[in-house]
Amino acid sequence: IAQEISAVFDPDTNKVIVAYNHYGNSSTGLVVIGTVTGGSTNTISFGTPVNSGFPVTNFSNPKLAYDSNLNKVIIVYRSVVSSPKLYVSALTIDGANSTYTHDFSATVREGDQNLNFNVVFDSTNNKIVVIYSDNGNADYGTAVVGTVSATGIILGTPVVFESADVSQDISA
Repeated sequence: IAQEISAVFDPDTNKVIVAYNHYGNSSTGLVVIGTVTGGSTNTISFGTPVNSGFPVTNFSNPKLAYDSNLNKVIIVYRSVVSSPKLYVSALTIDGANSTYTHDFSATVREGDQNLNFNVVFDSTNNKIVVIYSDNGNADYGTAVVGTVSATGIILGTPVVFESADVSQDISA
């Protein structure tokens, strides 16, 4: 059963990337690549859903952004195990084969059930910005800036942008 579905378009490969929680299989995080064809039918075909390198089995609430600087799909998701974490990963899409490679991951936040979060890409500064309600800090609105490189993701220091409960208000 597919739950918690998110998608983004990769303009470099002309593919749609869909990430979701495969609820019937230990809540495994899966990614599937779609190809849109034009003409009068406007159809989409998908490759095989795969999990390649996500560091969790209890994958939840994926959010996606496209890094136009490095041509990578950025995915933020959480683990819902006894020691919950919020992760960010970078994926490289192979447009010819409708597959992806999991490049690397970093931990955004550890130890709390951060249910509400999102990610955006800042193309002016070539940075990602992860926003979340910090369950460990009264659900205050918090943001962290990250730099994605060819070899990893470096995250800055989280900063509170709203000293109030934003647990129902996070979106991008």
